[in-house]
Amino acid sequence: METGAGGECLAGTTEVVPRDPNCAPLEHEAGGEGVAPELGTRYTCQGEGDGWFVADVVGLGKQISCMRYAVSPAPEDPTTADCVPVPFASIPLDIPHPSACCTESVEPEGILSTCALDCGYAACKIASAKIRASADGLVIPSGLDQIPYKRARADLYAYASMLESRPGLALCASKAAAAGGQIVEISLGGGVSKKGALGHIEAAHLYLSCALDPDEPYVIDADRPTCTGAGNIPELELTDAE
Repeated sequence: METGAGGECLAGTTEVVPRDPNCAPLEHEAGGEGVAPELGTRYTCQGEGDGWFVADVVGLGKQISCMRYAVSPAPEDPTTADCVPVPFASIPLDIPHPSACCTESVEPEGILSTCALDCGYAACKIASAKIRASADGLVIPSGLDQIPYKRARADLYAYASMLESRPGLALCASKAAAAGGQIVEISLGGGVSKKGALGHIEAAHLYLSCALDPDEPYVIDADRPTCTGAGNIPELELTDAE
C-alpha cells in the first residue's frame, strides 16, 4: 500500500487502471525481446484538466494553490474559485500533450481509456512540479522565525517527491483517470516535519480531474501519425504493477 509523505496511508486503492493491450506501453512480446514493439497510430487526446492543492498548515490554516489561475499574477489568498481548467493544448512545463499510441486492433473504448490515463499522468506531473516550485519559491519574511517556513518547505518537497515516485505517480494518475472527468480527491497524508509544530503540514489533499471532450475526445495526429510509445504513461509501468 502506498503511504503519504509522513508515513500515513493514502486513501483509496492502489490498483492501476486496467489498460487496453492494443495501446502503448505495448508488451515486449509484440516483437520479441530486443525487437521494437509493433508500430501504432498516434491519437491526440482532446479535453481539459483541472486541479488544486490544499494544505492544512499549523499556524497558517488552510492554504490553496491552483494548477492554473484565472488571473495573473495569482491572488495572495486564493480559493478554489480562482482555479480554472487547463486545456490539453495548453499544458505547461514541457509535459507532453495527452495522447494514445494504439494498434489497428484497438476499439474506441481502448483509445478513450488510454487518453484518460495519459491525462492522469500529465495532471499528476503538473501537480508535483507545482508543489516543488512552491517549495522552491517559499520566501521567509525578514525578521520572522525561519524554522516554521523550513518545516513547510520540507513537507512540500516530500509531497513532490512522493508524487514523482513510480508508485506514487501511478496511484495519482489512476485515481484521476478513473474519475470519469469529475474532480477526485487524493489524500497525501501529513508532512514529514515535526507534528504539531508551527509550519508543519497536518494534512494535504490534491484535487484533480481529466475531462475528455465529449464531442471529439481524440483525433489522429496529422503531424506524427505513427508511434511506438506512450505519451505520459511510463514504459512498462502497468506491466510492473501487475
